[in-house]
Amino acid sequence: MQIFDNYLVLPAVSVDNSNVFQLLSTNDGHLIKGFAYLGRGTNELSDYQRYNIDNTSKILYALDGSNKLIGFNLDSIIDGNRNYCIISKHFDSPFPAARQVQVLDNKIFQLGGSQNPRIFITNIEGDTLLKYDNIPYISANHKFDSGFSKKFMTHYSHYTIKPDMKKIANVTNNGMMLEILSISNTNIQSERIRYFYEPQMESLRQPLNECVFGATQIQGTNKYIYVLYYDSQMKFVENSTPIMGVFDWDGNEVACYNLNNHVTSFVVTPDDTRIYCWAYNSEGVGYLGFLDLS
Repeated sequence: MQIFDNYLVLPAVSVDNSNVFQLLSTNDGHLIKGFAYLGRGTNELSDYQRYNIDNTSKILYALDGSNKLIGFNLDSIIDGNRNYCIISKHFDSPFPAARQVQVLDNKIFQLGGSQNPRIFITNIEGDTLLKYDNIPYISANHKFDSGFSKKFMTHYSHYTIKPDMKKIANVTNNGMMLEILSISNTNIQSERIRYFYEPQMESLRQPLNECVFGATQIQGTNKYIYVLYYDSQMKFVENSTPIMGVFDWDGNEVACYNLNNHVTSFVVTPDDTRIYCWAYNSEGVGYLGFLDLS
């Protein structure tokens, strides 16, 4: 879920070949229109898991598994202009290795790479600007050698970029740690790591029942980091509801909200006054909700 102006953008749950993204009003949640196409054509996406909105340019960027980057002009979509696809570019570099990709101010942030450096920033042409591949200490468990730790960080990290592009935050699930890194013109460096719950893993793909579930999503504004997480063990998580933890960009917790329903995605307004979320009630019915912050 992404936000710009008075609109929310959500990826469709399933599509035929059109309306890949859904544009909703923040006023009452009604569907305004769908846009973007699924396919192999010049202005079509083969998949649509990696996307973000650059609020400065009001462009939604999506990078699919074939290394195609497409930019959609959101103002044109709202105005009904059918020529809303303004960027379609194919890269030769291995972007699919990155778990998350965000495009901001003509910079491409590859986050959570399994083959590339863990964090890899390029310009819009694909030229390398910065790399970072340090793996933090995760656990004293003998499984967490350098190879296991690298794979763990690839599979279980969730990243967000501060809108001013001066910091990156990463939070993990299967246990939980919060990592904050700073970005300068010349390097990326670790600023702080906070450890909340130690991962307890039977194997890379299988946490123990006693392992705390941890984070499911992270979002950032210029003031705060928002982390959606479960503090329950795996064996109890189905009967648990999540927590919204709010941290400043130094890693200090400033607020904590216990939510009453399962939340699968959320976004925060730039002024930190409201969280919009897609949630499910106790009967499994999905709905668009919000939480006003004080």
